[in-house]
Amino acid sequence: MKKIGNSHGITLVSLVVTIVVMMILTISITTSVTSTLELQKYNNVKEDIIALSEEVKIYYMKNAKLPVYTDKTFDLVEYNVPSEDTNPNDSGAYYAIDLSVLSSNFEINCGAGNKDKDLTTDDLYVLNEESLTVYYLKGAILNGIKHYTIIDDFSGGSYASEYYKKADLPIISVVTIESNGSDKTKATKDDIVTLKFLSNYDYTTKPTVTIDGQDVTAQCQWNGRLCTVNYKVASIKYLDGDSKVGEKVEFSISNYTADDRTGKEITDVTFGQNVYFSEGYVVDGVEIPRGFVYVGGTKDSGLVISDNASDKDKYKNREVVGTDLVGNQYVWVPCTTNSSIDAIQFARTEWDVEDDSNTKASKDELTLTDSGVTYTDADTSNGITADVSKEIVAQIKAEKASVTEHGGFYIGRYEVGKIGDTAVIKANQTPYSEVTWSTAYNLAKKMKAGSTTTSYLCSSYAWDTAINFIEKNSTAKKYATTVEGFNGNWYTQEVVDGQNSVIKEANTEKMLNTGLTTAYCNIFDMGGNELEYTTEINPGILESIIARGGTYHKDFNDLPAGQRLDTTPDLSAQMFGIRTTLFLN
Repeated sequence: MKKIGNSHGITLVSLVVTIVVMMILTISITTSVTSTLELQKYNNVKEDIIALSEEVKIYYMKNAKLPVYTDKTFDLVEYNVPSEDTNPNDSGAYYAIDLSVLSSNFEINCGAGNKDKDLTTDDLYVLNEESLTVYYLKGAILNGIKHYTIIDDFSGGSYASEYYKKADLPIISVVTIESNGSDKTKATKDDIVTLKFLSNYDYTTKPTVTIDGQDVTAQCQWNGRLCTVNYKVASIKYLDGDSKVGEKVEFSISNYTADDRTGKEITDVTFGQNVYFSEGYVVDGVEIPRGFVYVGGTKDSGLVISDNASDKDKYKNREVVGTDLVGNQYVWVPCTTNSSIDAIQFARTEWDVEDDSNTKASKDELTLTDSGVTYTDADTSNGITADVSKEIVAQIKAEKASVTEHGGFYIGRYEVGKIGDTAVIKANQTPYSEVTWSTAYNLAKKMKAGSTTTSYLCSSYAWDTAINFIEKNSTAKKYATTVEGFNGNWYTQEVVDGQNSVIKEANTEKMLNTGLTTAYCNIFDMGGNELEYTTEINPGILESIIARGGTYHKDFNDLPAGQRLDTTPDLSAQMFGIRTTLFLN
């Protein structure tokens, strides 16, 4: 028999064998690829469900509601989800999860319907409103079995209900605690600590709750199975005077029953971090108020704070703080009300440059409610009334009490500027001017001040104390009494910028934006640029309003920082501006 081919070809048998082998390999590879893709899909879904379960609980704990689209409810049977692959604790409705309300950086692998709010697709994650179990309507296959919900420590091969039946689920599944301070893991006196916990079951007996040794059960706020309780830290010291600083804020959840069981006492969080007692946010011995961050400077050189978190520590360990900041800024003025202490006193000062009988040390705000104080028609029609006088007296008393407790106050780093209709304390802004004293007084009280400080129009006490601080701790030793030698915007003075370029010639009238002159102790323009209204008023006389600090205006070219200028209460000129203060509550 003649063979087909030759020594250089292949036999028919060899060809058949080769084809069979290739087919087997193809089937094997296809099966392997399919298996790999299924496993990848399963793991993606598992990863999504675990992540979504955590995010849902976080959202629910914070907002006491579900992060879902309420437009439609879902019946799992319609999506062929077998009962054995559901949580036996499910009850109520199933809703599609709303990803838009979860963490801003939260991403999932599947669930296009959740991303696009397409409630018609099966590529969708839904949530049971009672058990908070997450399901994937499309399902994911592992070892030939399609699963619709996947538990963290459940690898597949059997259905989810078997896991739930075998698992001894805790009655209380999620416990969190946080402070309302800038650092949610730290709490100091008067901070609010919030404890939250979520149950897997309906309670037969609700728990007893204690925080910091205090029974707060009566303060528990219930929303279904979610409990929220707020506790105000009364002290960071024990009764014997020992400090609690650095210790955990203890809590206990006990004496509760559900699911025919008695729950275990809980004394630690199951999600997040614990809260610890703290002295608060303190830098160089200065308390940084809530809502603000430390920027730079020292207690002596002028410690600067900002109400924008992006400014935090930008000039840390530097005495001079730049003007390239985002938030509203204030500078700490250390002082005392104790006259026996050799330190800057929180007090009014009568400066040597004052010679006007109407304005020399004018009127101490604390005397505004004395008998004999009168008010002209011009006063009352422009907001200077007996009630306002009472407010000012109360302000000064509150300022003194704050300084006594905290050892200083904050003053606006700049004259108040204006962006549109918004008052700001930032560099390179047009000063907020052409307002009457009454407008300035009320605007200052409404400035954003955080939750632990109060904003005021600068008082004579604060003004004079700040000048004394500048003279003591900067090169401006005679700042209160002279304009010579200072790079400030008075009419008679030349003004240069940081590169020593002239931005305003001498003997020219030009109002400058904030932060363009030279700062002393990181404070700008307490001398020059704008005259600034204060709470130092003198009702009953023609010119009852007192302004401080000098001006760019040609008519008042010799006014240094310490001098007082009187004017009428109805005046709203460009040369009159505003400076605010912050006092710790």
